[in-house]
Amino acid sequence: MHHPSIFNLHRPTSALLLALVACLSQSLLPLRAHGLQPDTAPSTPAGSEPPLAEPVLRALAAAYLTPDEARDLRIFHGDWKPADLDTPARRARAALASLAIAHQSLSDPLADPLDRADAALLRGELEAALNLLKDASSPRAVRIRAFALASRGSFAEALTAAAPTLADLAAGTLDDPTAIVEAVRLAALIARLETAADPAAPLPTYHTLMASLGQVRSKHSRLHHPALVEESALLLEKDNAMAAQEALAQARSLDLRSARSLNMLGRLAVDSFDFDAAERFAARLDELAPMIDLRAAPAEAAEHAAVGTSPYAAMIRARAAIKQNDPDLAVTLLDAALATFPRMRDLLALRAAADAVRYDFASADRRLAEFDTMSPGSPEAIFEVGKALAEARQYAQSAVYLEQARDRLPGWPQPYIELGLLHMQSGRDDEARAALRTATRLDPFNVRADNSLRLAEDLATYERVESDHFIVRYKPAAPRPDGSPAPAPDAILAREMLGPLEANHAIVCGDGPGGIRHEPAQKTVIDLLPDHPSFGVRIVGMPRIHTIAAATGPVIAMESPRDGPKHLGTYDWPRVLRHEYTHTVTLSRTGNRIPHWFTEAAAVFLEQSSRDYQTCELLTRMHQEDGLFDLNGINLGFIRPRRPIDRPLAYAQGHWMYQFIVETWGSEAPLKLMDLYAQGAREQAAFTVVLGTTQSEFLERFHQWAAGELTKWGMREREGEPTLAEILETAQTASPEALTFDELRPLLEKHPGHAALLELAIAKWAAEHDGAVAEGAEDLLRQYAGARPVDPMPHRHLAAHFLTKAADQGRFSAIEHLEYLDAREQKSAAFAAELAGLYAQRAASAAAFPGDWANATAKSERATQIAPFDADYRELAARVAIRRSDFDTAQRHLEALVAIEPDRSIHAQRLESFKALRVREGR
Repeated sequence: MHHPSIFNLHRPTSALLLALVACLSQSLLPLRAHGLQPDTAPSTPAGSEPPLAEPVLRALAAAYLTPDEARDLRIFHGDWKPADLDTPARRARAALASLAIAHQSLSDPLADPLDRADAALLRGELEAALNLLKDASSPRAVRIRAFALASRGSFAEALTAAAPTLADLAAGTLDDPTAIVEAVRLAALIARLETAADPAAPLPTYHTLMASLGQVRSKHSRLHHPALVEESALLLEKDNAMAAQEALAQARSLDLRSARSLNMLGRLAVDSFDFDAAERFAARLDELAPMIDLRAAPAEAAEHAAVGTSPYAAMIRARAAIKQNDPDLAVTLLDAALATFPRMRDLLALRAAADAVRYDFASADRRLAEFDTMSPGSPEAIFEVGKALAEARQYAQSAVYLEQARDRLPGWPQPYIELGLLHMQSGRDDEARAALRTATRLDPFNVRADNSLRLAEDLATYERVESDHFIVRYKPAAPRPDGSPAPAPDAILAREMLGPLEANHAIVCGDGPGGIRHEPAQKTVIDLLPDHPSFGVRIVGMPRIHTIAAATGPVIAMESPRDGPKHLGTYDWPRVLRHEYTHTVTLSRTGNRIPHWFTEAAAVFLEQSSRDYQTCELLTRMHQEDGLFDLNGINLGFIRPRRPIDRPLAYAQGHWMYQFIVETWGSEAPLKLMDLYAQGAREQAAFTVVLGTTQSEFLERFHQWAAGELTKWGMREREGEPTLAEILETAQTASPEALTFDELRPLLEKHPGHAALLELAIAKWAAEHDGAVAEGAEDLLRQYAGARPVDPMPHRHLAAHFLTKAADQGRFSAIEHLEYLDAREQKSAAFAAELAGLYAQRAASAAAFPGDWANATAKSERATQIAPFDADYRELAARVAIRRSDFDTAQRHLEALVAIEPDRSIHAQRLESFKALRVREGR
């Protein structure tokens, strides 16, 4: 072989590792015994209602306004006072703007018939709305008429009624800002009703509609907020939430009582799991209706508002409840609203969805049939049910309803978009591409559909490797400029993934500790995405997401573990995928019916990894401060954390509670709970049947058990053991900082094994010896490691100490401490690589232990798993394999080097030399 250096196992201690150990060691030197310091800053508090923009205030104060003009302008901008509502018409106008659609003024014959018709339309009283319009032909009247006709299923009549106004909009003959905005709202509806194959007349494009709204503000008045509200509605329809929020914020600065804006913001908040914000918007909607009849300042309206005043507030709260897996609360909220608005179509549609999400499909179908008698042929309620089921991961049932919605209104892109995303998440790629192609043809400007279709088309080009239970798909490398195939690093990783994946399958699906004892009916697809934006689109249709891997049922997506500007870095993907595969298996066993915290807890439990110290510190502090979640709050901790600690706390506490269940009721208990969830049982009922306890009793027992765990960890004093503060009182010193190490010696002798005291002593020793903790304090560090086994600090100090030894025998003493650190490491391969080198060196020395070569192999493989595209780790793994005469493994790593660094000719030369050697030696 021309390059014998590949055989050289002597490898000096990694500079990266020494820097890492030194950095982490130094970070632990300051005194830590008197409290934990994680970031617990609260999330940004909600601000008050936005003030009116300065131009609006100037317009309202204009001296030339007549009293009537001033009143009307204040009503338009939502800044009216009770005295301004001096006629039925003005009260009705204010009520409609506030979406107080049951207000008596909206039934007053003296109110504007169009305001009364609009309110009747919103209440679902369609015939009343049509009768009030009579022969009115203004764009607003036409919009109300078309909406009413469409809502009752008269699509052809709606198209006919809309045609003249849409023609005027296209011709540019509408010159009144209100007329233009109403025509744009009309066009957005008609775009749903018109079939794309043979439109009766060319419809305005999205850009044309946005341009028309822009013209309202540039040509007529920059203060015309209805144009901004409609712009927001169009942006939301295109799944452009960020731009919609900006437009809504601007609209609210022009209209203090913009209820339509509040409603859209509430929907956005629910969709982003910001339930606190959703509740604020709902509460504001509830406040608006009483203001109309108050003879008081608007600030006092909150005292007079009652929850349930606004049906729109009820729907925001109900959607939030459904998102939080509490459809029973949603039913209560919606039934209360339906008692006042029994024909309101949005309420009826959402009520059917709530029944579906609580798996009462008979009731949901009955409600859909009743909806059909009121609005024959309308897809609204069926779509609402299908979308809610998709979000609940009830993919098969969801597809049935979404396909019905699609067939009822073929020109409406939303059912196609939801079907496309649903099929992508359930691994049905051909169906996903077909649906998304149709969606983007119907609506070329929908951001989520466009992103998802691009990825779906790209996935069709992916290559795949398979094992008994998995399919791994990866993006092939682009060909070289000369057209020849280029090596694909992800192809190397994909092939290497199959063995660890099958090992994961045995752990997760087997009957070992925590095993789910269930196998999915189909192979699980692992999509290995080349970068983080691609991964985000794969999961949510948008390029930003907070994680590196996610399971959506039979499909798991992960981003390639590498460093770079479009990546989140290297990570222990076998552990991560074991977590995600647990989701796949638990969702399969339960039919996707499982509390969020419980599936996460099972997944963390089956990672089979030790808790890191930050997690132990967090659990300790939350237990001491009575800050652990209840069984409702823990689900919110995952999906909408209020504080920076909420999501890690939810994972940690869920895992802890799962461990408690297994240790208290046995390993069968979680599986019995899962089976009840599969039958549709709610959590409280399942706990009573399986655990024989209520949720509150469960939490009480868990807290008691957890206290014992903290004692085992050395994070809580043992029975009868004094606290550190009580011990220090006997030292008769003003503060712990004033004590020297020598002054602590008698206290250490009096309280052997006291974790907090040992930690303080180590900090004092370090301070008095320029940070050289281990030199002269090895015994102290080992005592502390025994007293508080969850803290990596002593192991970091001891590892750093032994790695600096000149003699191999001294350096080998670092192994036990590096093993401790590596077992808890999730992102860096440094510990594993260092261990591989140490094991290999010891195996080749007179001090060899049985199993050293096997350990060197395992650690070198782990290093290349965490950082599969690091050439140094690949070379290390190849060297170890060659020394073990494992030539297949060695060649695999040499081939990986060629793919990882194709411009370094030495890799190809080494590979060819190695192959030639194997041929010569018959290996």
